[in-house]
Amino acid sequence: MMKKTSMKGTITLIFTGVIAIALLLTFTGSFFTIEPGQVGIVKRLWNLDDNVRESGVNFKLPFIDTAIKMDIRNRKIEGKSQSASQDLQIVTSTIAVNYSIDRNRVIDLYSTVWREYDIENVLIQPVIDESIKSATANFNASDLITKRDEVRESITTKLEDKLSDRGLIINDVNITNFEFSAEFDRAIEQKVKAEQEALKAKEDLERVKFEAQQQIEKSKAEAEKIRIQAEAITKQGWEEYVKLQWIQKWNGQLPSTMLSDDSNMLINLK
Repeated sequence: MMKKTSMKGTITLIFTGVIAIALLLTFTGSFFTIEPGQVGIVKRLWNLDDNVRESGVNFKLPFIDTAIKMDIRNRKIEGKSQSASQDLQIVTSTIAVNYSIDRNRVIDLYSTVWREYDIENVLIQPVIDESIKSATANFNASDLITKRDEVRESITTKLEDKLSDRGLIINDVNITNFEFSAEFDRAIEQKVKAEQEALKAKEDLERVKFEAQQQIEKSKAEAEKIRIQAEAITKQGWEEYVKLQWIQKWNGQLPSTMLSDDSNMLINLK
């Protein structure tokens, strides 16, 4: 009799424990938390609920509903693609794309890929490859370098056209690198060197012209100075000018000898 009572008590305890665990699981399974920067989707069996859950505590049916959290903050993905330029040069382009999920299209987006990590693998990477190939085909290899902003804008436009309808927002695109063949790199190096030499030759020519012009102006100034002096001498008279020059250069000492009226006689003044 004691054994039966003890067994009944044990079964009761086990049953009570199972009920308590089931109730606890039911309670905890009825709520889920969405962090800031996320939105939530509820999948009921195989169907998606139409309502997007915002950050905070949200309710769902336990054991029936599955909560899916989607990060809608800005993300960065890097894409690399090899393509041909307009002049048929092979170029490997690397770009960095900053994107985010449109909160108003999150259900459509998830229903397309079903797994969040497939957003980049299935949707974005193939479009990056396609956009790079399409953009670089419209530029010569050298223009890809000198018109980098135009190339970036072309890639950005193509990404936006392809991905906006999928629920993705392109926030920024940056071209991080262009790699060309060794032959093209050498050709570019030689071209740059030739341009630098031509620029130096032009600068040297301009310098020579400037120096020659300076010399011409200097000669003109000297000629003008002589002309003015000649005019002044003519106006003053040659004798007066000679006296003036003699006075300006006289050291203050009287001459020791001088000519007499007889030009053949020298008189010693001492």
